[in-house]
Amino acid sequence: MIFVREGDIYKVARLTSTQDNLLGIGFAATNVPVQVIEWECDIESPRRTSSAEVLQQVMKGLSEINGQLGQNYRLSKIYFLPTESAANLVYKFLTMELIKRVDRKEPFTLVKDGHVIVPTHA
Repeated sequence: MIFVREGDIYKVARLTSTQDNLLGIGFAATNVPVQVIEWECDIESPRRTSSAEVLQQVMKGLSEINGQLGQNYRLSKIYFLPTESAANLVYKFLTMELIKRVDRKEPFTLVKDGHVIVPTHA
C-alpha cells in the first residue's frame, strides 16, 4: 500500500492485480457532518460504487479502529473514486490501515503542489 499526505488529506492507495482502490480522509477535531467527495477521473469508466456505500464502510472502519486503539478519531471528509469497486469491504480495511498508521506516527509521503517533498510522520 502507498500512504501519502497532501495538506490535511491523508491518502492510501491499494493496488492489486484484481482491484485497485484509492481513499482519502480528512480528520476533524470535533464531531462534524462528514463530507463525501468524489474525485474526478479522466478515464471514461462506469460507476462501480456510491457515496453512501463508501461512507458506510469508512464509518464502520473508523468505529472499529477507534475501539481497537482506544481512541476517538473523527473525520470531516472522505474522498474516493466512484469508478472503483467497494467489494470485500475494502474501504473499511483502508480506513483502518490509514488510521493505524497515523496513530503509530508512521511516515507518509508528503506531497505539496503535486510534487513529492519527503516522507513525513503523521
